[in-house]
Amino acid sequence: FVSSAYPDKAALCETETGDVVHALKGHRLSVDAVAISGDGKHVLTASADTMAILSDARTGKTVRTLHQHSTDEVTSVALSTDGARALTVNEKNTAFLWDTASGKKLFTFQEWANSLPSVALSRDGKVLGAAGAGVHLWDLASGKKLQTFHGKTGYFQTMA
Repeated sequence: FVSSAYPDKAALCETETGDVVHALKGHRLSVDAVAISGDGKHVLTASADTMAILSDARTGKTVRTLHQHSTDEVTSVALSTDGARALTVNEKNTAFLWDTASGKKLFTFQEWANSLPSVALSRDGKVLGAAGAGVHLWDLASGKKLQTFHGKTGYFQTMA
């Protein structure tokens, strides 16, 4: 499992003992969100320092730093099952889909007026889900919105 601790630390830990296996380094400010790829090979950390860092779960070494080229804090992250795609959301509710091998942004999603406290990628890597003022689903191949679901309260805090 991955845990984060104030001010700038994240650690990959052994599930049976809780012992730190690898310290995940590179952030300068608080680590606010973490994700592990479905295959368990990659860890993505997000920080108030405006970066998301992809690490190799076996070694703890940085694979790639994703710079959103803004001064906005990264508040939420998700990884595809194979770790090939990463999703980051900043404090201005802009979501970015990344190719982790090249570090290139594939899509920018900006249609949300309210906060996005949680994002997820489908197991097959084809759909982005975002919770907030409704649950929004997007097709990742085209970047087009598929559907929005609204609950009785109108606000969703988290999703997976």
